[in-house]
Amino acid sequence: MNHYISNHEYVKDSHFDSPQYKVDDEYKEYLKKQGDLDDRLAFHIASLFVRDPIPTYGDEHDESKINDEAITSHFENLQSTNWNSMRFKPPPSKDSKIGWRVEFRTLDIQITDFENAALTILLGMITNVINNFDVDFIMPISMIDENMDRAHKRDAILNEKFWFKTSNIKSDNYKTNILKETDYLRSSCNKDCDSSDSHGSCSTSFEENDKEEYHELYVYEIFEGKSDINFKGILPLIDEYMT
Repeated sequence: MNHYISNHEYVKDSHFDSPQYKVDDEYKEYLKKQGDLDDRLAFHIASLFVRDPIPTYGDEHDESKINDEAITSHFENLQSTNWNSMRFKPPPSKDSKIGWRVEFRTLDIQITDFENAALTILLGMITNVINNFDVDFIMPISMIDENMDRAHKRDAILNEKFWFKTSNIKSDNYKTNILKETDYLRSSCNKDCDSSDSHGSCSTSFEENDKEEYHELYVYEIFEGKSDINFKGILPLIDEYMT
């Protein structure tokens, strides 16, 4: 099960399109009354209990041995069984100075140490781009699920195309022209949406003043860009961040 739990402006209701488990509303309302849990986070936690956890540890069921750290660890046994490409991680204990985190889960171990280090550094640079340039990579969950299915195929990195959001990485200089790009997107909102095909584009207006575009791209096109659709690519953004 996949769904967005954030209430950030980029995560619009139209993106909340994943198949949903039916959770007991009584449990969800109970969670909301216990603290600062909004509707989405309460739904997420309630939905964790639709199945039994994979791991469980005896000491965490012994009331005489339970403390704040054990309680958090017990929750993580449930929380850690529900993730796909990303998952959120709460603080490891009640008094921990470590805050709430988002964990990337897409990387597999590689054959050589160099490859592992290269992918780790690349992911760190992409994280810096997201945090510093405020790039909106949010896509409908249905597209992400389709990408995961394609990624499982042999030689997918070479032969498969993946849905990717292209509407926010278009300008020649992202840092200086982002306002112009926003004006372009707003002026395009009244145009008819492009039709989609197996190797084309899918453009959908989620709000009156926004037009979001998605294309099926090879992995190298996602990183290097594709000029005929005016898509900049991730590597040029990393270069801008470095300079």
